Amino acid sequence: MVTTNAATSVTSGGGTLNGSVNPNGRSTTAWFEWGTSPTLATFSVTPNQSMGSGRTSRAVSAAVSGLTSGTTYYFRVAASNSAGIIKGSILSFTTTTPLLGPNSTTNPATSITINSATLNGGVNPNGTATTAWFEWGTSPTLSTFSATPNQSMGSGTTSQPVSVTLSGLASGTTYYFRAAASNSVGTAKGSIAIFSTMAVLPTVTTNAATAITATGATLNGGVNPNGAATTAWFEWGTSPTLSTFSVTPNQPIGSGTTVIPFSESISGIACGLFFHGIGSSSVGMQKGAIRSFSTGEDYVAIGDSITVGSHDDFPADGIGYEPILSTLLAASRGPNTIANEGVSGTSSADGAASISSILAKYPTAKYYLIMYGTNDAHIPPIPSGMGLIPTDPGYPGSFKDNMQRIISAVLAAGKIPYLAEVPYTSDPLRSNAMIYEYNAVVDELFLTNNIFVTPPPFNAYFQAHQGELDDGIHPNGTGYQSMANLWFGALTK
Repeated sequence: MVTTNAATSVTSGGGTLNGSVNPNGRSTTAWFEWGTSPTLATFSVTPNQSMGSGRTSRAVSAAVSGLTSGTTYYFRVAASNSAGIIKGSILSFTTTTPLLGPNSTTNPATSITINSATLNGGVNPNGTATTAWFEWGTSPTLSTFSATPNQSMGSGTTSQPVSVTLSGLASGTTYYFRAAASNSVGTAKGSIAIFSTMAVLPTVTTNAATAITATGATLNGGVNPNGAATTAWFEWGTSPTLSTFSVTPNQPIGSGTTVIPFSESISGIACGLFFHGIGSSSVGMQKGAIRSFSTGEDYVAIGDSITVGSHDDFPADGIGYEPILSTLLAASRGPNTIANEGVSGTSSADGAASISSILAKYPTAKYYLIMYGTNDAHIPPIPSGMGLIPTDPGYPGSFKDNMQRIISAVLAAGKIPYLAEVPYTSDPLRSNAMIYEYNAVVDELFLTNNIFVTPPPFNAYFQAHQGELDDGIHPNGTGYQSMANLWFGALTK
């Protein structure tokens, strides 16, 4: 009599087969038949075991190994003696599926910018509740690293995607990373992958100077570090191209991704300047556009229609001598402005009457270019309704007094007056005899008022170059160019 009992000690690769045999008084041997066929149409056998010749049931067992995990096996006990062979009922057992640690795969990084990137990977929990994360840093071996927060990956048996976005990275920098996962069985780490953030130069803007005085100013700019640690400074000087320049101290701007304003005050300067902001990081250096400013050393030209620029037949370089002179001064001394406050038909008396309002109109201007006299010398006298005075001699008349009033007002305002000779005229309605006397007054006032710029010799020049007079009074385009050059020569001597 034989009985097949349940298998015990079942693992992923084996188990113990159990049964019982009663020899019924005859010498008996027993074994097990086992296999994957439910009917054991084909099977393997365990070695024979002697069961003796008693008359009671005895337990019998055999261990089998090398089985396939997660597989159902069938078995039965069998016995044999001189009376024959007998086999028990067929039972089954299923080998277990072993618990596995997770599998972790590192995939390429995506969405890489100047300061961020998305890390990617895949994790197979292999049937056990699993968490995943990324390890990343600048060490090629990740001997030191930062870790992203854990992410639950469930307990499935297929690979699941996992990703995380890093921010605040340094631009133009190489980083290393790998996916990692852990469950109760163990920890797995993927291979190390690499990516580099985008390298971007700082973005620099040069803003308008502020707090401008006669000897100083505040330079302003803005820098976007674009993710790399950046310093900023200014280059400044009198060269329009900044071929030669001075520099302000470096300022740390940080490594953000927004525009950071920066400024620097400079002093001890004598004229208008050119400047630009500069930003530098490990990626490289970037310069802002060159801007300019005047320190208030600007000019105001006052006089009659010749100052206005009447009859200028070459407007390409501006109307009158003022734009041409400004260009010449800019190349020599730096940025400047020359305001034109000439009024057609005016005399020295009109100039004396209007100087206070002109001074108030230009509080930062430093120099006044003064030229009256052509209308003072008009003959015969012009009706006063036109705002002019009759022919007026220099010393016996009011010309000297009017000019001194203008000079005194300019000096009292803390400005610097520069006088010009009254130009020669071939107009029969103008008295050159009076103009010569006016110019003698100009020479005297130049000396008595300690004016250090010699009046430009417009009278002698136009007498020698009458072809540069359009109507015998007003210069033509070439004449205004000559006036600008004569003024420039006087101002820069």
